[in-house]
Amino acid sequence: MKDVRNDKKFGVQFAYILDAITPENYDVVCNSDAEKVKFVLDTFDKEYNHQYNKRRWPNLGERLCEWFRGLPSAIGLEWRDYYINEIGKSWGFERAVNNGTFLENWFSRCAMRLLQLARKLDIDTTYLH
Repeated sequence: MKDVRNDKKFGVQFAYILDAITPENYDVVCNSDAEKVKFVLDTFDKEYNHQYNKRRWPNLGERLCEWFRGLPSAIGLEWRDYYINEIGKSWGFERAVNNGTFLENWFSRCAMRLLQLARKLDIDTTYLH
């Protein structure tokens, strides 16, 4: 299987997402990137993806974004503004950091990258819709 961390366009972002996934908080062992992504999606489904939230946020990416805003223990995304902006600079988003859009779109970007990872790793997400 192709190493998504070496993706020319999004590899550094994929690596950030994968490294932020914390299955050990649930006493779960994941032996591959695909298992990590599947773990976090399954946890999202159990903890947040119920009918009320599906009606409130019909788009799966929006629901994931809202779950991330609640700082779930299944994935340790950065939540402090300064450090989010530092990540943005290190990823080459200097202009977006300066005009505030990187920070504003942080959790949306993370949700989008997680869903892209699922597609690249051939993980079925239809059960989440």
